[in-house]
Amino acid sequence: MASPPTRPVLGTSIAVWRDDKVLLVRRGKGQAQGMWAFPGGHVELGEKVEDAVRRELREETGLTAHVEGVVDYYDIIRHDDAEDLQFHYVLIVFRGRWVEGEAQALDDAADVRWVHRDDLDTLPGGIISSVRDVIMQSSET
Repeated sequence: MASPPTRPVLGTSIAVWRDDKVLLVRRGKGQAQGMWAFPGGHVELGEKVEDAVRRELREETGLTAHVEGVVDYYDIIRHDDAEDLQFHYVLIVFRGRWVEGEAQALDDAADVRWVHRDDLDTLPGGIISSVRDVIMQSSET
C-alpha cells in the first residue's frame, strides 16, 4: 500500500488556441486515462511554472505556444471509500496561442486534436469537466 500524501503536488496545463480551435490530448495513463484534457503535467523541483507548462506542451505534442497568462487553478483532491486521502493536486491552467509545430501524440498522450468548442461532445471517451468549463468560458480572439 502506498503511503498517504504529505503535501499537494503542483501541476500545470495549457489551453492552446489556434484560430477558433483549442488543442486537446487524450490521456494515455493515470486517473484520467482515455479522457480529453489540456496538455500538461507536473512541475519539477526548481522549475518555474511557466517553464513547466512549455516543457509539458513540447513533450506531449511537439508544439510551441506563447503563454498568455493564468486562466484558473483547480484543487483536485480524492479520498477512498474509507475517506483516507489518496492524492491532492493543485493544477494551474494557462491560456496560450499556438506558435509553431504540428500536433503529435507524444509522451503520455494517446491522441491529440485541434477541436472547435461546438465539437466537444463528439470526442470519444469524453472530456474532463473542468476542461470543458475553461473552453466554454473562452475563445480565440
